[in-house]
Amino acid sequence: MGHVLGTASLSTLIFFAIFIGTGLMIGIVGGMIGLPARLIGSISRIVVVPLFPLFSIAVTLLYYDLRVRSEGADVAAMIDALPATPAEPA
Repeated sequence: MGHVLGTASLSTLIFFAIFIGTGLMIGIVGGMIGLPARLIGSISRIVVVPLFPLFSIAVTLLYYDLRVRSEGADVAAMIDALPATPAEPA
């Protein structure tokens, strides 16, 4: 349970840090250039849009990690479950 909470918390923290950081940087640079606030807001929204899938990707990878850990569905277990192939006569 701690693994899930830690991963979700860390991915949320990273997402918000990048979200706020890019918004502030665009606001500062846009303000220094003299762009109107409406244009600065539009630019920051457009730049931040590619960040939205990051949290979903992290949660999806966490889901598959939990499935592998709980079901023991790793590669070695799948290979061991395969039927043995008969040896071909020489």
